[in-house]
Amino acid sequence: MSHLSEISLLIASEISSIENRQRKRSDDAQKHFEHAIERLLTELWLGTVIHPEYEAGIHRRSNWYSETPQYRDPNLTYLQTIAAYDGMVATDFIRVVRDGYFDRDTGKSDVTKVIATDKLLQVLEGLDGNPFKEAKPDLDKECILLRDRINDQRVLIPYDNDKTTNEMRENLITIQARQSQINLY
Repeated sequence: MSHLSEISLLIASEISSIENRQRKRSDDAQKHFEHAIERLLTELWLGTVIHPEYEAGIHRRSNWYSETPQYRDPNLTYLQTIAAYDGMVATDFIRVVRDGYFDRDTGKSDVTKVIATDKLLQVLEGLDGNPFKEAKPDLDKECILLRDRINDQRVLIPYDNDKTTNEMRENLITIQARQSQINLY
């Protein structure tokens, strides 16, 4: 039995051992690489408890990591997230079930979808505890999402904080913090 952070480090090490890199990653890049692995593992752990063939989404478009910084995790960088994704595919921890796409004519798009392989499912089964109790919410993550329709597509749009949005955010953070303290499952 292990913890998710330990599994993430083991997977990062396995990926690094097969990469053809001239130099090792900088400390900062290594931190982002390990964070990307842990975020994907967390999502797959939560999802596969509900359904073994849960599909997690991966943004493979580089601009996504710089657009609307208000909504994204600053520790997820394009280069290291893609390195984690490529490495997890190469080491048979995840399998691509649907490539991402963007249709210029319709404006529709979707992210690349991956599922946990049997190899990863065995690893996840060995994790301690219930993922819904162990995976705590990120209270620093933006919880107020403003969307609009642009070319018949729902997109996140930036907004300015004001008294109302700050109060709503504080209330949501309080609710999430209390829910993570209560055994709901």
